[in-house]
Amino acid sequence: MPRILFIALLVLYVASNPLYAQKKNRGKKRQSNKEEQVLEMDRVSGERAFFEGIKYRAVDNYEEAIVSFEASLSFIPTNDAAHYELAVIYFKELDFNRADYHLTQALSIDPSNTWYMAFLAEIYVGNNKFPEAVSLFEHLHEMEPSKRSHLNNIAIVELMMGDTLSALDSYGEYVERYGLDDEVYGPYIEVLKEQRAWADMEELSKRCFIERGGNAQSFQDHLAALLYQGKDHAVEVWLGEGKKIKELVPAVVDFSANRALSKGDITSWLNDLRALNDFGNQGFSFQKEQINQWVKSYSNLTDKRIVAFVDTMVLHHEASDDLKFLITLYMLYQKHHEYEKMIGALTQGINLDKGDFRLWRELFYAYYDAEDYESLLRVTEESTAYFFAQPLIFFMQGVAYSKLGQLPAAIESWNKTIPLAFSSQPTLYIQTLTTLFDVYEEASNTQDALGLLTAQGDVNRFKSYEIVEFLGDSYARFGQASDAVLFYEQAIKLGGPEEFLQQKILGINP
Repeated sequence: MPRILFIALLVLYVASNPLYAQKKNRGKKRQSNKEEQVLEMDRVSGERAFFEGIKYRAVDNYEEAIVSFEASLSFIPTNDAAHYELAVIYFKELDFNRADYHLTQALSIDPSNTWYMAFLAEIYVGNNKFPEAVSLFEHLHEMEPSKRSHLNNIAIVELMMGDTLSALDSYGEYVERYGLDDEVYGPYIEVLKEQRAWADMEELSKRCFIERGGNAQSFQDHLAALLYQGKDHAVEVWLGEGKKIKELVPAVVDFSANRALSKGDITSWLNDLRALNDFGNQGFSFQKEQINQWVKSYSNLTDKRIVAFVDTMVLHHEASDDLKFLITLYMLYQKHHEYEKMIGALTQGINLDKGDFRLWRELFYAYYDAEDYESLLRVTEESTAYFFAQPLIFFMQGVAYSKLGQLPAAIESWNKTIPLAFSSQPTLYIQTLTTLFDVYEEASNTQDALGLLTAQGDVNRFKSYEIVEFLGDSYARFGQASDAVLFYEQAIKLGGPEEFLQQKILGINP
């Protein structure tokens, strides 16, 4: 028998022998089990690494979390959750390119995952890939037509792209499909305002007001739309509607007050402010804001009835802890020369914030205007407990001493002012020297005046031509012609008005 045929028969026999087949299959099973064991080990290792990553991310240890999630992917390349978690981390770190990569990988593994799609759209927005974001949100909208957030997101991204008309279409579709809600009403109205689409704004705000049971914001938006269109009769009718709703009455009265004030109708404005007394703290808040607005924008109105109203505000005592309103009261009383009340408001304000030098400064001036020099001296001395380098304190101290007939003390205070004001407050520096020169001149004390003048230093010390010119004037005042010319010439070099200063020089050296 030929050898080749023998071998062929032997193979056929062995393959058909049950015992041999069992041994062969046992060998294959042993190899398959080993492969499955290796795969199972990879799966376990990959899942362990993934959950380690979750623990690290939970405590914001992103560096270790990234290592763990990448290790998980090395064992389980199809672990879409690991890609998602990496995308989350990179998104938080504003690394939108890597976030985009990993979420795209996650979607390639689980292409129908709408959660991944929505997040990828957000990543596109972060990466300024607005058209891609809109396309993805539109795809999501088709997949999940009952989920309203997709349309809203489309409108938001369209606005970011500057495509206002498309955004309006998206908002319109949103309202048609899902009705009005707080999520979309506000931005939709704002876009209509920007487009000056008052008729559309009028329609939308009224619909919201009706559907949402007298919503305060929609009431105000509708009112604004009517006003912008000049529908005065409709405005009055709408205000009447607002007064029927208890929660809206204060806002309606407040609006009516604003309208009266804008027209300069103080009588109607004050009547509306008095009507706000009926609404407790809410009414008082409106009253305070109205007074703030008056002081800020209508300071040309000096009707004394405003002061009388402020003095009788029902909750006036509650203003004691409202610094903004106390400053408003001070400005109001100052406008009407009500010094005692003005000082009272400032004192209350200082009690709330002793470190605000602006309040002290106004208190100094208030006592000066009221010619209460003893109180002026007292508060300047009190203020030194909080400020040690404010030249105005010593200047106003000098003023108080001077007015009280204590000239030596005044001179001492003014001399303290000069070095403090020299660099920081040049106007006060000049004012202080002028005051001292006036005192010395009245006393015919030219020697002390010149001593003070030369003590200011040589001409090269100064960088301001205004100060140098003033000192030149002072030298001329006391008959020191050569020094005056020297300072005038330096003032020209520092940028002073040359023609004007040359005239001064010619006046000394004709």
